[in-house]
Amino acid sequence: ELHFVINKYSFEHTVYNALRGRRPIQPPEVPFELYLNETMEKTSKSCDLCNYQNMTAIDSLGRMENQYAYSAANAFKFDQWHSMFMPRQHDITKLTFEEMKDVFTLAWKWCQAVHKQSPSHRFPTILWDSLPHGGASQVHPHIHATLHSDHYYGQFESIRFASERYYRNHENVKEHRQKNYFRAIQDIHMAFNLTVSFNGITVLVPINVVLNDNELLLMFQLDL
Repeated sequence: ELHFVINKYSFEHTVYNALRGRRPIQPPEVPFELYLNETMEKTSKSCDLCNYQNMTAIDSLGRMENQYAYSAANAFKFDQWHSMFMPRQHDITKLTFEEMKDVFTLAWKWCQAVHKQSPSHRFPTILWDSLPHGGASQVHPHIHATLHSDHYYGQFESIRFASERYYRNHENVKEHRQKNYFRAIQDIHMAFNLTVSFNGITVLVPINVVLNDNELLLMFQLDL
């Protein structure tokens, strides 16, 4: 039996077939924990991002640093404003909350500095690809921050466009601001018991799976 879930605003389309959960999946040749340990040990001694003061460049805003994190210009930019932010800790399995908080705090500080210098750049995006299998060219944990002048990238712009369509299609949103697209998505997932909320943050398992079966979505309100 097939079940189809379609988001009429974002046009995401997911097909559910219970039998697919029983399909044979080949285990990895190397256990994941062993792979992580070997990779961290092998790369820590010659890591460019650990030796960032000598092996990385800086952009026009200069080097940004705080207790646990620092910035570096991206040599292979995909936008006019594109920089990287990373913790001083090389081993991703040992990262603490405070270290990651410093990384994202620094990235947001950079985004604000870019927008102040160039107000037309007002669409920030933060991306995190981790380890070679996730597309990262460096094992050292790092995130990418960019600002674009016209729109968000790819899927993020699709989400923004979906929220705008929802806004324009619901008079109560336009007049009273009682609900919005993201609240509606959250309410639907809550109805299916697919959410967990904590300290103003809601984690949900998307009904429409965009990238892979292990995807999670975090939703929270940011007061700027």
